[in-house]
Amino acid sequence: MNKWFLLLIMVILPIYYISAQNWEVSVIPQHEDAFFTENYEVRAQVKDFMFSPMAQIKTGDEYYSLWDREYKVKFETTIKNDAAYFQFKNESKRGYDNVTRGNYIIKRSLKNGIFQWIKVLLRDEQPHSYIRILSDGNRSLLELYFFDTLLYQNIILPVSLETLITAPFSKIIQFTEGSIDWSYILSQGYGKNYLNIRLLIERLLELLPYVTEAYDGAINQRGEFVLIKGGELQGANKGVNCSGFSKWMIDGFYFALTDKYIDIELLKIKHQELRGNRWIKRYEDQDEYDPFFGLDWSRNLAIVLMSARTGREIKDIESFDVREVDFFTYTEDIGYRVKDLRLLLYYLAVNEPGYFYLGSVNSEYKDNPFLRQHFHIVVLLPYFDDDGFFHIVVMDQHKDTDIDALIEKFEYDFIHLVSLEAKGKFEPFIFE
Repeated sequence: MNKWFLLLIMVILPIYYISAQNWEVSVIPQHEDAFFTENYEVRAQVKDFMFSPMAQIKTGDEYYSLWDREYKVKFETTIKNDAAYFQFKNESKRGYDNVTRGNYIIKRSLKNGIFQWIKVLLRDEQPHSYIRILSDGNRSLLELYFFDTLLYQNIILPVSLETLITAPFSKIIQFTEGSIDWSYILSQGYGKNYLNIRLLIERLLELLPYVTEAYDGAINQRGEFVLIKGGELQGANKGVNCSGFSKWMIDGFYFALTDKYIDIELLKIKHQELRGNRWIKRYEDQDEYDPFFGLDWSRNLAIVLMSARTGREIKDIESFDVREVDFFTYTEDIGYRVKDLRLLLYYLAVNEPGYFYLGSVNSEYKDNPFLRQHFHIVVLLPYFDDDGFFHIVVMDQHKDTDIDALIEKFEYDFIHLVSLEAKGKFEPFIFE
């Protein structure tokens, strides 16, 4: 009697309770910042439906709870164009969102019933970070897109696509751990490591509305508004340009250590010995060109601040340059493509938590002789919040903190990065 009663309950309840399969699998890398939401029990439960004749596939959705998990899973079937799509959406704080870490999408052809691919989302905040697994006979091929960049392709999995439909994600990790750095891909940061960055952003956002703009403007060592080129006092309209803004921000740390602001002349020092091109040197002496102004300025800011922090002279001018980032090639005095900033800063935030970056945007502006000009400086602050979401805040005098806007504006340009740690007291000049 109890047996039939339990079966009846399982049929009529809208929420199904599922126990785990006995899979011998490797464990997802045990980093406190690399948790991954599994839903393979649900996929196993509805396997017969997904594999049934195509004429029997019906659209709709069902919700499943798991015995040992706090979250539920929404199983959704849709038919679009020439295929049926089986989606497994993990519950999150946002409900059953289309973009949630661990969501599965399985595509099956309506024409011949063949399963075409499996797609697994890798990040909550980034719809363009996912793996796609394609059939290759008795084995499968994996490709991995991260922040809309193809990082890995043609990674062989020694089982069929159909087998992976009900396999845990950790099984995929087991097959590919020699090829893919999953601890990097699955990282969700660790909130405490980014506390200084978050506090700095919070303070900057409070002050940003009061920052005024002025052509060639900056604050000198005594806290006066001057012109960068000649040091003359500004007129009635006082403010800073992008270079002056980056100085104002670094001044906040510098002032707390020295009780004064940075001498502008120290930031205007040209490091021509690093470039060694007689054609370029001629143009650097002409203010209307000065192709490396932003590069020298950002490097000098890092050098001056670190000298104040350590009490010693910094002799290596390039010691704070960001020169090694996985998947990207650094170009001397040019840096990286602006369009790659999301992935690049993600990598840096994972490996160097608590750092922010002075970015010198540069592009081609003369072809005889060929010259690039570093024409704009921004401050980039990447961090993970307590929920594991990755963020990039942009700071410059234009008051636009949106990384997407920055990338769209300078999509075809390059950016050179200088790194600084967000530590110590921050006592910025207050705009009135």
